[in-house]
Amino acid sequence: MARAGLRGIRRYPRMCVALYAVQLAMSVLAGIAVWGAMSAAFGDRALLEMARRGDILALVTAVRDHAGLFAGAVWSALVMVAAYGALSWLTTAGLLSVLARAPETRSETAAVFGAGGASSFAGFLRLWLWCLIPYAAAGLLLIMGAGFSLGDAGERLSYGALFAHLLPAMAPGLLLWWIVNTAVDFARVDLVTSERKRALRALLRGFATVFTGWRPLPHAASYYALWIAISGAFVAGTAGVAISAGALLLLRQTVAILRYASKLWLYGGQVAYATPDRD
Repeated sequence: MARAGLRGIRRYPRMCVALYAVQLAMSVLAGIAVWGAMSAAFGDRALLEMARRGDILALVTAVRDHAGLFAGAVWSALVMVAAYGALSWLTTAGLLSVLARAPETRSETAAVFGAGGASSFAGFLRLWLWCLIPYAAAGLLLIMGAGFSLGDAGERLSYGALFAHLLPAMAPGLLLWWIVNTAVDFARVDLVTSERKRALRALLRGFATVFTGWRPLPHAASYYALWIAISGAFVAGTAGVAISAGALLLLRQTVAILRYASKLWLYGGQVAYATPDRD
């Protein structure tokens, strides 16, 4: 599965770059809208710049003094997230279709991508609706675990100690989320490779795939570990370090690219596992 994921990225680099460009464009549009509103409200005050650089006290002060403005910014960001979520159904379906069918030429790749995205969009929407049930169960377990654990944590714990205190109590919810997320990924593969786009059946087959083989869950866990390692390295490398806005932007984009490549690697391995006759 690991080799297949790398093979997919090497085989279709232009498609991977184009998909990342779409994601980047959406995030830039949201960022411009929010930053424009913030700049208009704060002008040249240093408070906004301090908050942007990670100063929690500055951020709390800014939110307290401009609650309405920040609420509008949050809603704008949520609208952009929802729009990107809908767009991602098209792009993910197209990507999985290309990885599953392995077209040879650029024109064939474009045709497979477009057809796969268009034919699976409605199925992905129905799948998302069905997924609300298991995801809600996982979220409830997480909230309950965190609530019980925080009840006896007190105020004596540092951030690291608090995380160590919370983790055992949240483990059942995290385990269920891991299982559900992996099953949903395989359900998406099933939808793009099946003639009949039955979302519930695809989800059930996704769970069957997870529970009938030992590879899917460790493979997904390796992606999450890689994602955490990339993010952790960025936080550790920039915490408390004076860095220019340009350098910070470059570092953040590097982290985003690496995390997106990791996601493509995950999809490639899952497609190879779910469609061995096509590998």
